[in-house]
Amino acid sequence: MTRSDLIERLALQRGIKRQEASAIVEEIFETIAATLAAGQDVQIHGFGTFSVRQCAAKQRRDRITGEVAWRPPHPTPHFRPGTPLLSRVR
Repeated sequence: MTRSDLIERLALQRGIKRQEASAIVEEIFETIAATLAAGQDVQIHGFGTFSVRQCAAKQRRDRITGEVAWRPPHPTPHFRPGTPLLSRVR
């Protein structure tokens, strides 16, 4: 399912215009992203938890020159599904 599919389904299920559904979906995604950027977790009961994890520094090799360099530690988003979601998928 793509973002457009999600917007279309929301519009059909709620009987609203596609533009209104798009605004709702965009606001949800923006709120989640802003909360993660602020260093906080987003917990949606029955669905899961979005969080930010710190990736460790890693050694990498340039494929062209063969030069070895270190990639510094950096934050990355992470999603941990909740039990109700896992039981539905499994």
